[in-house]
Amino acid sequence: MVLRRQNRRLPILPIERDPVPDSKRIILLLAVCLSACASAPIPLEALGDAEIAVATAVSADAEHYAPVELRFAREALLKAQSFKAARAYRDAAEWAQRALVNAELARLKTEAALLRERVRSQESENDAHRAKLNGSPR
Repeated sequence: MVLRRQNRRLPILPIERDPVPDSKRIILLLAVCLSACASAPIPLEALGDAEIAVATAVSADAEHYAPVELRFAREALLKAQSFKAARAYRDAAEWAQRALVNAELARLKTEAALLRERVRSQESENDAHRAKLNGSPR
C-alpha cells in the first residue's frame, strides 16, 4: 500500500486583533524602561559621610601634613557632587567612596605625623634629662 500526499490547501482564517492594544504595550514598555533607569538610589549617605570625612581631615590639619591626599579627597567629593547633580547616582556613590577613602588617608597621615613630632619632642626631652642626670654628681 502506497500512501500519497494530498495537495489540499488550508483555509485562510481571518486575522484576529491582539487582545492587548498597542497603547497598553507602549505604556508597559515605558514603565519597564523607567524602572531600569531608576534602579540606583541617591547616594545621600555616602556623600554626607565623604563631606564629614573631608571636614575632619581639614580640622586635623591635613592641609599641612597630607596636602596631596586632601586635594584628592576634595576633587573626588566635587566629582561626586557633580555626578549627583547629573543624576548619575552610581558614579556619584563611587566618587563619594573615593573621597571618603582619601580623606581618611589624609587624616591618618596627619595623625601619624603629629605622633612622630610628639615622639621626637619626648626623645629630646629624655635626652636632656639623661644628660642632666649623667652630668650631675650623686
